Amino acid sequence: MRIYKLKSDVENYEWLTLVNEEDWRMMNHLFNGQPAAEKYRSIQVIKMNDQDRDRPLSDCPYLMPGISILNQKAIDKIWHLFSPYSELLPLSSYEGKFYIVHVTNILDCIDYQKSIFKRFKNSPESQIMRFIKYAFHSDKVGSNLIFKIIDQPKSTVFVTQEFVNYVNSTDITGLKFDLVWDSEEDKVN
Repeated sequence: MRIYKLKSDVENYEWLTLVNEEDWRMMNHLFNGQPAAEKYRSIQVIKMNDQDRDRPLSDCPYLMPGISILNQKAIDKIWHLFSPYSELLPLSSYEGKFYIVHVTNILDCIDYQKSIFKRFKNSPESQIMRFIKYAFHSDKVGSNLIFKIIDQPKSTVFVTQEFVNYVNSTDITGLKFDLVWDSEEDKVN
């Protein structure tokens, strides 16, 4: 089993940004892995123009960590991969139709014995600050194609090889996949 971090390609494509500063607080509060549709109100976004580079807007532009943005083309081609594990929330934009994909599938699947991580200094049993190396329990990931972990419900989205293979077989632009764990390599280490 291979697990990847799902990321946006910020090197080759433009980002989106929020029009209203106060919407950042709502985004940070709502998108914690729990369903948010009932409390969500449409947020307006615009293309963040980089004066130094002329880059196109992708099908899956970056907005903030822990959420994915899909345009209508991406919805039509890959939403079925996200839908069992996420909710879809509309954005308001003059740039086209965009949607937030908020992953609500939170798994307790980290192998803490094989992972390397740093905790906040206040207490040895405190919350994990960051992971240096991830290791997963394959049986707890199971057939889930996309998920977050209980230690980082607001940030990192993980996907499996099956998800990566399918997305790579389409013409969707703007997604990147960073391999963070391979069960076969883990058996050797």
